[in-house]
Amino acid sequence: MDDIYFMAWHPKHGIFGSDFWNGQIVHFNHKLEVQKIYHKPGKRAGQFGKVGGLSCFNDQLAVANMDLGKVQIFDLSS
Repeated sequence: MDDIYFMAWHPKHGIFGSDFWNGQIVHFNHKLEVQKIYHKPGKRAGQFGKVGGLSCFNDQLAVANMDLGKVQIFDLSS
């Protein structure tokens, strides 16, 4: 994990940060301990490149891809 550029907070699911240069999302708990690293490079659904923004709403995480020009929505409740 290199630099975290963008972050989003969810009261139930914790903190999500974009490790921009490695094209991955890091999931932290409320004590800032790493819970999981999501790293699925590619152009298909569920895959991402350089993450340029994150946002939480209800039980969903929106992920904006800078290099692919798309926004994907992930369900956090499952």
